[in-house]
Amino acid sequence: MNKYDQLFVGVFAAVFLMLSGYHWATLGGWGMRPIELERLPSRQYDFRIDINSASWVEWTQIEGIGEVTAQKIIAEREANGPFRSVKDLLRVKGIGPKKLEMMRPFLREPSEQDAPAKAKP
Repeated sequence: MNKYDQLFVGVFAAVFLMLSGYHWATLGGWGMRPIELERLPSRQYDFRIDINSASWVEWTQIEGIGEVTAQKIIAEREANGPFRSVKDLLRVKGIGPKKLEMMRPFLREPSEQDAPAKAKP
């Protein structure tokens, strides 16, 4: 190998190593500025069902209410008319005061649906 070939291989190897080092540095994020993200405020999900129109599927989404109890609620509502308040759910066999209090945060009183309609002129 002559002197020029050795010089060429040396320069080529040096350039290759510099470019490889630069590539690895950019992949690792070296020398980059962090990106600041603006995050939206977390949303509170309001899952409350209408006790007079909810299907059995919606009732089963509430913890402690299975398919059988949901079917009983629907049957009671169809047999004896709509519920006037959340407390009327006590007339469903299988729902006692404890279970009703556990379900209450997920239920909407019938009067709550009428309130927005009354507020509009």
